[in-house]
Amino acid sequence: MGFRMSLIGCNLYMEHLKLEDIRTVPHPPFWWCRYVDGTHAKLKKEYALTISIHWTLTLNSQLKVRKKER
Repeated sequence: MGFRMSLIGCNLYMEHLKLEDIRTVPHPPFWWCRYVDGTHAKLKKEYALTISIHWTLTLNSQLKVRKKER
């Protein structure tokens, strides 16, 4: 039962984090999807650095923000 409760707690925390960050970012992405081991966001290329800096400064230090360019 403890394992299931930790999954629920993790989901609640990540959902709260997503809503809080989307609301406070200067230029919000068109979409932001969360997966088990990462996220996917669609945004304008010129805002990528701004959003990356914002997330790095505001997120919990245990979370790592990585950027992939195509």
